[in-house]
Amino acid sequence: MRSYLAIFSGLHRVSRVLNPSRRKPPTKKKEKIRTTRTRTISNLSVRYRASYFLAAAILIGFVRSGQAGAAHYLSYAPARVELIGSLREHTFPGPPEFKSISGGDTPERQWILHLERPISVRAASSDELNYTVENAREVTLVVLSRYEHLPWKELLNKRVRVTGTLRSAFNAHHHTDLSLIAESIQRAP
Repeated sequence: MRSYLAIFSGLHRVSRVLNPSRRKPPTKKKEKIRTTRTRTISNLSVRYRASYFLAAAILIGFVRSGQAGAAHYLSYAPARVELIGSLREHTFPGPPEFKSISGGDTPERQWILHLERPISVRAASSDELNYTVENAREVTLVVLSRYEHLPWKELLNKRVRVTGTLRSAFNAHHHTDLSLIAESIQRAP
C-alpha cells in the first residue's frame, strides 16, 4: 500500500513529464563555502556591538527592577512609622452582622489612608496579637481623643503624611489588615 506522500510525489512527476512548460530549468549547484569565522561579539561591527550591549543593559535593568521591589518590612508598635497617601472616608457595615447596611447593620464610618506605595509589616515571633502583612495598600486610621484637635476633616481627599504606630486587624470593626494609631497628620507636598 502506497502512502499519500508517495502518490502525491508520483503525480507531481507525471505532471512535469506531461507538461514540459511547467518544468523548472535546471539550476547549477552552488558550492558551499565554509568559513572558520564564527559570530562573536568581538568581530561584529560597532553598530551591532552597541545594540547587543544595549539589549543586555535593558535586560539587567528589568531584572534589577524586580529586585528593587523586594519587601522592606516595617515594624509594629512601639516603633513609630510615617506613611504618605490620600486620606478618604469610607462607610462599612457594622454590628450586628458586619455584612450589609441595607440588611440592617449599623454603618461604621472610618478614615482610610490609601498609600502611594504598598507596605509590608513583619510581626515579631513572640508577638501573639499582630501578624505579618505584605503589600498593604490601605490602612485604617485610629484617632485617639487627645489628637482630635488636628485638622483631620480639612485633609480628607488630600495627599497627607501621617505618623503613628501600626497594629494588625484583630476584630470585625477592622476593615483593613492594618491600623495606624495616628499621632500627627500634615499635608504632604
